[in-house]
Amino acid sequence: MNIRNLHLANKVIVAPMAGITNLAFRKLLTRYQPGLYFNEMISDMALIYDNQRTWEMTHILENEQPIAFQLFGSKVETMVQAAQLLDQKTDCAVIDINMGCPVHKITKQGAGSALMKTPELAYDLMKNVVQAVKKPVTMKMRIGWDQENLNGVEIAQLAQKAGIDTIYVHGRTRAQMYSGTSSNEKIKEIVDSVNIPVVGNGDIRRAEDALTMVKETGCAAVMVGRALLNQPWLIQEIKDGFDGKETDLSLSIPQRLAFTLEHAQELINQMGEHLGMRQMRSHALWAFKGLPHSHTIKARVSQIAKYQDLELIINEYLEAFYSR
Repeated sequence: MNIRNLHLANKVIVAPMAGITNLAFRKLLTRYQPGLYFNEMISDMALIYDNQRTWEMTHILENEQPIAFQLFGSKVETMVQAAQLLDQKTDCAVIDINMGCPVHKITKQGAGSALMKTPELAYDLMKNVVQAVKKPVTMKMRIGWDQENLNGVEIAQLAQKAGIDTIYVHGRTRAQMYSGTSSNEKIKEIVDSVNIPVVGNGDIRRAEDALTMVKETGCAAVMVGRALLNQPWLIQEIKDGFDGKETDLSLSIPQRLAFTLEHAQELINQMGEHLGMRQMRSHALWAFKGLPHSHTIKARVSQIAKYQDLELIINEYLEAFYSR
């Protein structure tokens, strides 16, 4: 698959996830080599105001190219200015416009999926960003705001008209948030409506889900999100599936929890123990999700403050329920 003149080595793309796809998590994913990485979404205004923590989000590892940086905002002028900063001052390969985030904190600003409610503004924003930068520009969206406003096809066609190089489509409405099911049918309608590559996203938890999405929608590639939190090896399984191989790379429970400790250490290296372990609470809960007897430690995991706290919980869990 190509995004303008950028060739992706495979058809597995890591979804942008706030609080998740930071440098620490992406470093762990490099062993599985997705076709395209994404960082966390970046505020246009934070870049313009030269916020140090925001600029730290643009740091890139040598072995995680190509990577896309996603911007969110709702004003043409500030989105253009922020896109130019990314274009000129970072080594990202792609600049992405966020028109898919469903979180109220973002949509109340008129950004994220709220832009789908204002097609004229969305078109103007996309067109001006494309014209202002040299790097490929993509856009991530949903199938609509709600079931009464399924305007994904309209937005996709406006994106193509504006010069967007690739569209990523999550098969839910904003109203659904992450509930219900993702619609391959609606993704297919969007794929069929444009001539630029469309990437499918939503409910990909197994390699089989990715293969089904491509078969049912005709999408050019798949974007994988929350499933990577407790099965990052899914990237390789999907790559193998596209190559006609059926593989099971699942880690044993001790290996999976060792990966969790490695993730915690990387977060500490990136942001210090206090902030790193606070962020690790939600990651650790995902790591334990679905494991036998995990309900017995959920409360303790949600309160970890130090690396040793998590290490002790994991060691006690393994000693209680598994032979080391």
